[in-house]
Amino acid sequence: AVVNLIMVALDLQLLQWKFSATQYTTSASGLAAGVAVLVSISVGYAFVAASLVSYVAPICAGSGIPEVLGFLNGNSLPGIFTLSSFLVRTSAIVLVQTAGFPVGREGPMVAIGGCVGFGVAWLLLRRTELQVEQVFTSPGRTEGQGSLGLATTTLVVNEELFAHVKRVGCALGGAAGIATAFNAPIGGILYMFEELAVSSLPPDLAKFMCTVIASLAMKCLLHITQMDVHALVIYEEDVRTSDGGWDWVDVPLMALMAAVLGCLGALFSKLLLSSWSCRRKMASRLYQQQRWAKVLDCMFYCMICALIWGFAPAVF
Repeated sequence: AVVNLIMVALDLQLLQWKFSATQYTTSASGLAAGVAVLVSISVGYAFVAASLVSYVAPICAGSGIPEVLGFLNGNSLPGIFTLSSFLVRTSAIVLVQTAGFPVGREGPMVAIGGCVGFGVAWLLLRRTELQVEQVFTSPGRTEGQGSLGLATTTLVVNEELFAHVKRVGCALGGAAGIATAFNAPIGGILYMFEELAVSSLPPDLAKFMCTVIASLAMKCLLHITQMDVHALVIYEEDVRTSDGGWDWVDVPLMALMAAVLGCLGALFSKLLLSSWSCRRKMASRLYQQQRWAKVLDCMFYCMICALIWGFAPAVF
């Protein structure tokens, strides 16, 4: 909840500064100058985020959900739960949101929450781990050799127990991240069902209380700081008509809109696959040894998004 609050506060501050500078420049020098300021600030945010991921913590590329699921299934993923990856993932998702990318913090909150949960479990277990990290051998019959004693067996069992506790902490943290990001403790519980199902960790009421406490803590922090997460939404939350409802005569129009949107969705998928194929060809030439190419790619995409958002109101 604290991490989510900090991310929301940073989002609000960076967005307020970006839009204030854009509005001031637009009022003083016209739309083109305002869009130029908007593009410059957005590209700057994107540059910092892409540089952090490319040069500091490459494992933070993507949402982090596949990595969390892989860890819960017993795979070794070095670097995913380090302090540097936590700071880079948190900072980068704030920057890409404020840069104007069509992404949200909900998916990365799984990895961020999992990192927090893993860290809490690691801190609670650290003293016990240090007590059993010494492996002693009993003397063998041959000089220079030894046979493993009971202490070694105890160490193996404890390592399995420690790994289990860390996986539980990661799952609880990911579920708490979902609950705080969506303000939905039930959604966090459902997510935990899904995640614990693939990792063979039995869910119970004690684990479910984590999402409820996380959601309540987020609400309390927002109330204490007098912040509203809906300030990140540009459009009004309630755009219903004056009568406040719909009638059965609207159903055919809804069905027609659904059919049109389905066709547009298929067209969108085709265009997405085509553009992704082009980017894959470019990536095979540039990304293999040049990390700066990834940064430039991110900045170019951010520039396109900012130009669309800047000139769209003037066109429509």
